[in-house]
Parts: sequence; C-alpha cells; structure tokens
Amino acid sequence: MEFLIYSTKLQDEVLLQNNIFISPEADISEGVKLYFGVKVYGKSYIANGVELHSNAEICNSTILNDCKIYSSVITNSTIEKNCIIKPFTHIYNCNIGEDGVIGNFVSINHSNIGKNADIRSLCCINNVEIGNNFKMKSGACCDVESECINIGDCVTILENATVINPVIISDNAIIDANSLITKDVDVGVLATSSVKQTNKTLRV
Repeated sequence: MEFLIYSTKLQDEVLLQNNIFISPEADISEGVKLYFGVKVYGKSYIANGVELHSNAEICNSTILNDCKIYSSVITNSTIEKNCIIKPFTHIYNCNIGEDGVIGNFVSINHSNIGKNADIRSLCCINNVEIGNNFKMKSGACCDVESECINIGDCVTILENATVINPVIISDNAIIDANSLITKDVDVGVLATSSVKQTNKTLRV
C-alpha cells in the first residue's frame, strides 16, 4: 500500500488527494509515514518513526517514536514508543506504556497501562490502573464506572474473564478463563469462579 512521507514541504493538494487531514495545530515529525485517509486533529504530536496506517484518527494525543497505528481512533491519550495498535481499536483518555501490543476491536478508556502489555482482540478496559508485563486474552473485560481496578505487574487475564468490581489484583496473579472476579486477588495465585448449574423446567 502506498504512503506519504511527511515533510513540512508536503503540499496541501497532495494531502487532499490522499484524503489526509492534518490540523494546523498538530506537530508531526519529519519522516512520519501517512497512509490513505489518516486524520490528525487538534494539538496532537506525532514523533519520528511513527506509521499511521489507513483511516487512523488521532485527536489531541501524543504518539511517540516507532509506533504503528492501524485504522484505530486515539483521543486525549499518550501512546509511548514502539507500540502497535491494531485495527478498529478505540483508546480514550489513556496512557499506554512502551512496547505494548493492542489487538483488534479493543476499547480502552480512562486507564493507564504499563510497559510491554499484550492485549488481545475484543477486550474492554475501563477505569483501570495496570502495571508492567500485563497479558489479557481475547474477550476479557475489566470495567467499572466509579473508583478503579488496580492491577499489579505480570498479571494474566485469560479468555472471557470479567472483572467488574473496583478490586486489587496483585503481582503475578492469573485470572482463569470465563471467571467473574468480584474480590481482591493475592500475589501469585490463580483466581477462578464458576456459576453452579441450574436446570429449570420450560413451559411448553
């Protein structure tokens, strides 16, 4: 796929031909790669080595060195260096630590995530403080409307697990797949929960 190399000498008509919009308030470093349909709004800063792939939208955000943003929307956030944000992800009012990988169709709001995160597709994170080396498998969710969830370093949340209370998940803990977590989790433990099966008679 063709791209433009950003330069202060890049003419407006070339940007228009490629359906690219750059706010006059934005600060974009020389050499940034811009693909078709990219939009950079407000007082955004885009650092050296960044690739903004097709239809990525950046609004009042900072994208640091060597990040790759694919067809995602980032608003009021900082993405630290060497991160990869895969397509159709929305990030709002967040800080994503360096070397993070965020999968497809992920929603992250009002959260801070440490270095070296690996968050797979279809995850939801809202009001969470997360340490370094965090792993979150597909379909997992950490979501609270008030206060926040606190997650330590080297925590893994497995597929389709859900954390819904403002709990503390300590370092090196693992949240088992399909679990519903409502209480604090101690250091280095496997937290699991399941609902007892009930069979009810159906009316015919």
